[in-house]
Amino acid sequence: MTKFGLHFIQNVNPRKEDHFKEKKLYRYRSKKAKQYTTIIELEIYEKNNCVISFYQKNLGNDKNKYRRRAHLSAGHILAILTSCIEAYAELEYDHSFIFSAANDLGENIEENKRFSLYDKFLERRFPKYEEYERNGSIATNTLMLFHRSFQYKNDALEFFRKFKEKTIQNIINSNQDFNE
Repeated sequence: MTKFGLHFIQNVNPRKEDHFKEKKLYRYRSKKAKQYTTIIELEIYEKNNCVISFYQKNLGNDKNKYRRRAHLSAGHILAILTSCIEAYAELEYDHSFIFSAANDLGENIEENKRFSLYDKFLERRFPKYEEYERNGSIATNTLMLFHRSFQYKNDALEFFRKFKEKTIQNIINSNQDFNE
């Protein structure tokens, strides 16, 4: 019997080329859109930085898996985002919450629709949002939240600075790949 909602799948140990300490994989399935299964990844880095991303299950090996749209309903997307927050809430310790709202294939738009949606969603649905410090970049469509009491604030800010640089490089590389 297929289970619906959010379910933990497995922990993934890093390979030599990976920079994260651990990756946690979750599966989300909606009762209303049974044909879509979403994979939610939580990459855990040093000093409790957590990068959250998701993609459709059938795109697992596609290098553009985060940029592809599944044309889901607004309600389904909100349920996926809620599941991302639920997966994050299962972390044992306090972590920063970081995401990057990838542009669609062939696009490079500041404050894209995904970023606007994710940002508004977090503002309205992230538990105790007002107690979190926010750092973001509209140009790279990235956002980081961490609780005011987070013990690794300075490390998180440095991690986010490097994360933005990596995001910029990924945008440049993906646009070059698309144009070739």
